[in-house]
Amino acid sequence: MASKPTDRADELIDEIRDLRAGVWSGAAAIASEADAHQRLLLEAMRKLSVELLHRGVTTAVMEGAYLMWWLRVSCVNHRFGEGGFERSLGRIGPLVGPISKIIMRLGEEIEDDGPLPEMQLLGEKIEELRGMHGGAVVTTPKSRDEEDAQTEIARELIQQTILVTADVGIPPTVIESLLLYFWFRCTANRYGVREAFFQKIERNWSVVMDHVSRYMDEQAATDRRSVGGHGPRRRK
Repeated sequence: MASKPTDRADELIDEIRDLRAGVWSGAAAIASEADAHQRLLLEAMRKLSVELLHRGVTTAVMEGAYLMWWLRVSCVNHRFGEGGFERSLGRIGPLVGPISKIIMRLGEEIEDDGPLPEMQLLGEKIEELRGMHGGAVVTTPKSRDEEDAQTEIARELIQQTILVTADVGIPPTVIESLLLYFWFRCTANRYGVREAFFQKIERNWSVVMDHVSRYMDEQAATDRRSVGGHGPRRRK
């Protein structure tokens, strides 16, 4: 008797989880304090995403919540003028659109050694799972009330994660980087970005952040000029 599609989907989810766990456990030894901070927050953010899903938060709401918190942290890190977050929020499309283009352009331009065999296999299984959902994996709230409730859950849990990780010494720049990464992960899923392409960007995320940070520094300088101020002091 042939397996039902839902049975295969459940199998793929289990296989993807096991592969990710295996890759994580086999990761290279921590080489620096910065590497330790990155891994600690990455693990916290992964647990956060799982908790959000368990609490019924849809991927569409998660995407928006990660973006809002990234913008809030980024406006502080890059010294936007007073009220810069609210101004940036009011032009979120024009502000974030170029960031998406930066990331996608770098994904095309960068050349590296390619994925590990385990990551290539992981990508193939993710693509198979996506194929069962029409090429993209995205969930949305069924009503405005659901959206509001999910947004509040996401806001609270992301804020808790940021506060806890900041309290243990995770630098604001690392928090900014991982919030953007998880936003892009949601975006890539929504638009059906090929997993191999996403993994290439993931492998070169430090390069991505260098370019995004320069862009945000430019945006911050423009924002400060618009209000005639110098903005808050940037945290290290």
